[in-house]
Amino acid sequence: MNNVWRTLIDGFTYGGNVMHCIINYSLIVVTVLPHLLKSNPYIRNRNAWLSALILSLVVQVIIWFVFNDSGVSVIWSSMAGFNTMILLKRGPDRYGKKLLLILSLVTALSAIIYYAVTLPLITTCAHVIAVLMGFGFFYLFGAGRRGLNASNAG
Repeated sequence: MNNVWRTLIDGFTYGGNVMHCIINYSLIVVTVLPHLLKSNPYIRNRNAWLSALILSLVVQVIIWFVFNDSGVSVIWSSMAGFNTMILLKRGPDRYGKKLLLILSLVTALSAIIYYAVTLPLITTCAHVIAVLMGFGFFYLFGAGRRGLNASNAG
């Protein structure tokens, strides 16, 4: 198998580490789930989250090749940052969707703390940088622009 395929397989599977796969792919589901709801009043630009997710994936794959690394934590960490900005910038929770955003953040923060205790400091630095990247994606992809009020969003 050539090096490109080996890097991709190792990247997506944490080099075969099942525990890290379960944790990290679950975190992706939890941080993306609030955006899969049909009407999330906290999202003004409905394509912003998808753009953030795709760019996070691209950044993650670049990291695999440049740093000979593996894993998908940049994806869920940046989505956690994106979700944080949604909670900070949006109005009151009139539709009950805010709970999923909060749950995604608590879960992601718990994972960051877990990995801070169990893995080298560079991992925590990567998670924090990815969260900051998610903040930037929020504005880059227009989720922070003025638009419909939360009560009018559909």
